[in-house]
Amino acid sequence: MMIYNLLFHFLQTVVTTLGNNDVMVILDNHLTKPGWCCANDDGNGFFGDQFFDPTVWVAALKKMAATFNGVSNVVGMSLRNELRGPKQNVNDWFKYGNVII
Repeated sequence: MMIYNLLFHFLQTVVTTLGNNDVMVILDNHLTKPGWCCANDDGNGFFGDQFFDPTVWVAALKKMAATFNGVSNVVGMSLRNELRGPKQNVNDWFKYGNVII
């Protein structure tokens, strides 16, 4: 947990430094497990994949939104990039899309 807190602090510092230099930021959730994107079988592609736990994803989105709420140079946040893979289905799109609204 200590490394997570340290990395999160670094992210906040980077966002603050960018703001101090008039650079706008869009927070982006691209992958859960770091690596080269994207393959249909990389475990990062869709809700319920090996490295994409929807419960953790929603909690992380809420934490990011709360942390950067009111930070003037944070102008947006992507929910997740490039959803893909064999588990894709309309029901999960609506299920998890409505959880974050």
